[in-house]
Amino acid sequence: MKFNRRVLSHLFAGAILAFACTAIVAQESSINRDLKSAFERYELTEVRLPESAVESGSLTLRLPTGGRTETLRLVRHDLRAEDFLAEDTGPMGRTPLDMGAVNTFKGSVEGVSGSEARLTLGQKGIEGFFETGSGRFFIEPASKYSTAAGPGLAVIYRAEDSKNGSGFWCESDIPSKIEYGKTLAAGSAAEAVQSLRRIDLATDADQAYVNIFGSAAAANAEILSILNMVEGTFASELNLTIRVTFMHTWTSADPFTGANTSQMLDAFRLHWNANYPVLNYPRTAAHLFSGKSTAQSQGIAYLGVMCSNSSYAYGISGYVSWAPGKFL
Repeated sequence: MKFNRRVLSHLFAGAILAFACTAIVAQESSINRDLKSAFERYELTEVRLPESAVESGSLTLRLPTGGRTETLRLVRHDLRAEDFLAEDTGPMGRTPLDMGAVNTFKGSVEGVSGSEARLTLGQKGIEGFFETGSGRFFIEPASKYSTAAGPGLAVIYRAEDSKNGSGFWCESDIPSKIEYGKTLAAGSAAEAVQSLRRIDLATDADQAYVNIFGSAAAANAEILSILNMVEGTFASELNLTIRVTFMHTWTSADPFTGANTSQMLDAFRLHWNANYPVLNYPRTAAHLFSGKSTAQSQGIAYLGVMCSNSSYAYGISGYVSWAPGKFL
């Protein structure tokens, strides 16, 4: 009887192990199937960040890139000014918002002169980009593309390997997200000079944009993540930096109405000139992040006025809900 029980227990354990292995293989197959629908080529890797490293404000990551392992060294990077303010307009009127944690990082790739790395530690994982001697790579949580991917799994790819056919960003396409964010400085590119320049930026997020991300704090965190990556691109292309002076959100109805983005931009300009004058809210420009259907997939700004006419230094970027596959 004891022998039979022992045999049965071993058989049972073996069956459980076999089932577990089968489940793991099936899960990996499901993840890769989902990723192949979004990318021509990619690397799937596990990223584990020690709490001590995150708390210290410095990170060291080793990431695979096509047969190589690149070492990234980063430090926490707060884009917000020392006198930064955040405010929300909601059912109770205008109320101040907490600053929130700093989740944005910047750094470089070890051994690659002039390289740039920009990452954000979000609730779903790590996202951003880094440059090596062979080009720019993007990293995102694999769970954005596959529901089978657990915490810590990340996908690494090049922009040309993304199957996102849209010209705008979606939740899970970092290269397009950077292009989306560039609208905020559309007027500055032509004005840029070789010396180091800084945009002092104020932002607003309409009610539709806040609703997409679930809260004013989450919307602001998304905006800061976008700006961190955009700054990383401008730092090398235009020698330009971004400092955020003021962030506003709407958790009640906003006044930015219009039949098109041009009318919305006018409404945004008039409201901010009347309620957030430059003298009281110092800035180089103000930018609206909109989730309205009128603005989705679009961006607009007054061009060539950032240095000459602050009363017209405004722009809008519309959220885009389209995304490849099933991750939206």
